[in-house]
Amino acid sequence: MSISLNKSGLFLYIAHPDLFFLAAEEVTPFFKQLTKEVIDAAIKYDAVLEVNIHGLLRDRNRDGKIYLDYPCEYFWKEVAKTNIKVVHGGDFHHPSEIGNKKITDMFDGLVNKCQIKFSNIEEIYSDYSKRIKNI
Repeated sequence: MSISLNKSGLFLYIAHPDLFFLAAEEVTPFFKQLTKEVIDAAIKYDAVLEVNIHGLLRDRNRDGKIYLDYPCEYFWKEVAKTNIKVVHGGDFHHPSEIGNKKITDMFDGLVNKCQIKFSNIEEIYSDYSKRIKNI
């Protein structure tokens, strides 16, 4: 699990922790287990997880199949049940996406539906800065 890399203390946060859901048409026991492993690792290594805003623009209809939304509601609802620190990242691919009302509304809908609680990025960065000075 890549989150185990966070035990080094070299990473500010883990980007796209729910990326594996891009290949999911439904939440199966396999994807539930992967979600549990990510959450357990994030707790164990005090990892900060990032919600990818740009992922909301991904087309769910690909290859003749309909995939789950990304970011994945199931994943973030499970994370919201914990005290894992969460940040959001734009990962925007074009300047027109920054501040785009459609994207902002979609993101606000996801946050409300999943009850995601965001951490204070300044505190996370301050803790990170102190940690890497001691490495």
